[in-house]
Amino acid sequence: MLGGFSTTEDETDDESNDTTGDDDTDADDTETADDQATVAIGVTVDQDEFAEIQEEIFEQVQEGELDQIEAQAELEEVQMELLAESMAALEERADETDDLTITDTQPEIGLALVDGTPAALIETLDIEEVAALIPSEEFEDVAADEEAEADDTVDEEAEADDTVDEEAEADDVEEDDDEADT
Repeated sequence: MLGGFSTTEDETDDESNDTTGDDDTDADDTETADDQATVAIGVTVDQDEFAEIQEEIFEQVQEGELDQIEAQAELEEVQMELLAESMAALEERADETDDLTITDTQPEIGLALVDGTPAALIETLDIEEVAALIPSEEFEDVAADEEAEADDTVDEEAEADDTVDEEAEADDVEEDDDEADT
């Protein structure tokens, strides 16, 4: 009986320690799925360059060449240009490797959604313009917020147009009434 029990235990051990066949395929599938990750990458502007330009604009305001509103608009434009340059540096790095793919961007706020190997994604932190790796859900939230904000702007513009149209119609009705009275 001890021999029979021993055989059953060996068979059980053999089954539980089996590392061939389907189990290896499952492990390979898991490794393949883990080889790719998706994160949002936040880029920043070259702070030294931005500070220089900011100082130049401040001097123009002090000399009366620009007013505050013009200076603010110029700073925003420069910031957008510098963000575009930073995004271009990230895109260039992604183009240089097969391990990174940019799937979506929000250049106006300096975010890119990137697929890649974990090692390649971490290496993007070596790019001077890259400020942070952010969970991909953050990118999706920002994209949804940007879309909602754009929709609100369109709705507000449409409402403003409707108000102008209604005022014009009211003026036409008043003119018709005035003509009828005379």
